[in-house]
Amino acid sequence: MTLSLPALATHTPALTATWWTRGEGAELIVQLTGRTSLDLCAHQRTESADRVTVRLAGIPFGPAREREVLTTLRLRLDSPLRGRAVLLVVDGRQITITAAPSWTAPAEEPRYYWAKARIMELIDQLGPGAALPSERDLVQRLGVARMTLRQAMIELASEGRVSRKRGSGTFVAAPKLVQDLAAAGCDRAQLGQDNPARLLVTQEYLPADLELALQLGLAPGELVLHLRRLLVNGPDTLLLESSYLPADRFPGLTSVFDPAESLLDCLREHYDVTVARTVDQISAALCDPHEATLLDVAPTVPMLALDRIGYDRTGVPVHRVRSLFRGDRFSLQVHNEHP
Repeated sequence: MTLSLPALATHTPALTATWWTRGEGAELIVQLTGRTSLDLCAHQRTESADRVTVRLAGIPFGPAREREVLTTLRLRLDSPLRGRAVLLVVDGRQITITAAPSWTAPAEEPRYYWAKARIMELIDQLGPGAALPSERDLVQRLGVARMTLRQAMIELASEGRVSRKRGSGTFVAAPKLVQDLAAAGCDRAQLGQDNPARLLVTQEYLPADLELALQLGLAPGELVLHLRRLLVNGPDTLLLESSYLPADRFPGLTSVFDPAESLLDCLREHYDVTVARTVDQISAALCDPHEATLLDVAPTVPMLALDRIGYDRTGVPVHRVRSLFRGDRFSLQVHNEHP
C-alpha cells in the first residue's frame, strides 16, 4: 500500500511501505521504497500482546537532495506475529501498515522464482489434468513480465509439474510415478491401478561391438539379439528399453517371446535361465533424435538412464539392458536394509 508520510522537519519522503512474515510468523520483514531525502538507517522494535512497533530514525542526505531508496528490515520476533498489528513510526510520526497482498513478491526474491511458487500454489488447487490460465491471464494476475513467466513455466515443465500441448494450452501434470529400482523396467513396472502396454519397436540381430562383448562375456562380432520396447500408459509413452542377449544362448527366442509379457519370465520358462544378480548404473541423460521420436518428447527433455547387466546363478552374464525413463514422469527409489 502507498503511504504518504507527514513532513519530517524539512524533509518530505513519499514512500511505499509493506510488510510480510516468514518462518511461520517468527520473522517480520518491513520494506520501504520510494524517493526521500532521508537515510532510514536506524531502527528499534518493541512488542506487546496486540502489536509490534517498528521505529525508524532518518538522517538527511543533504539540503534539497532526494534519492530512490529501498530499505528492507528483517526482524526476528520474540513470538510469532499471528493477529498482532504492525505499526511503523518514522521520526516520531506513526503510520499503521498492513500485510502485503498475497500476490505481491518481495523485491529481493527473483521474480521468476516467486512466480513459479505462485503457480505451484495454483497447481495444488487445480489438480492433475486441469488447464492452467493462459499466458496473458497469468501475466496480468501475477504482475510479472512475459519472459519472467516463461522462465517459471520452463522450470515447471522440466520438473514434470506441468505439460504443454501445442494448440491446447498448459495443463497440470499427473504426479510422478515412483518406481522401485529392483523392479524398474518394462518387465516389472508397476503403475498403481493402471495396466501399461508394452510395445515391441525393434527386433534385430547385431554383431556385438567391443563394449557389449565385454559386458556379455562374448567375442567381438558374435551375434546378439536386440529387443527394444516401449512402455505406454494411456496417452503417455513413459519408458524406452533396449535389451541385448547372446543369440547362441537363446536360440529361437523371437518365436517364443511375447513382447507384452516379461522377458525374464520367458527366459526362465523356456531356457531355465534365471537372473540372480544385477549391476545397475543410474545417470542423467538426453535422448538421441530417434529415441526422442519414439518417446514423443523433445530431445531436451531430461531422462533417467538405467544401465543394467544381469547375471545368472553361476555369474555368467544373461543380458544387458538400457532403460530410458522420462525424467518428468518418473522417479526411482531404493530400499536398503541394515543389520
